[in-house]
Amino acid sequence: LTAIVAMLPMAFSTREGAEMSAPMATAVAFGLLVSTMLTLFVLPSIYSMVEDVVPRIEKRINTLLFGKEQRDDEDDLPPTRDAGRVDA
Repeated sequence: LTAIVAMLPMAFSTREGAEMSAPMATAVAFGLLVSTMLTLFVLPSIYSMVEDVVPRIEKRINTLLFGKEQRDDEDDLPPTRDAGRVDA
């Protein structure tokens, strides 16, 4: 954010030589702004959507490969002891 704000005076400058640096500063500032918005908003929402779809895809692949839905075997396992626990 500070880099974007730091580019604004250079982007809106009208002094001598600004015709060279103003377009570059504008491109850098808007590039930083777009990449920040993508990182903060677009990528997390895409991740959330993909995370919701993956279990359905896994279930469909298991059905196609094995002919039946794969069941969770966690309920059949005996409870494990905590290795770091010390009984007093």
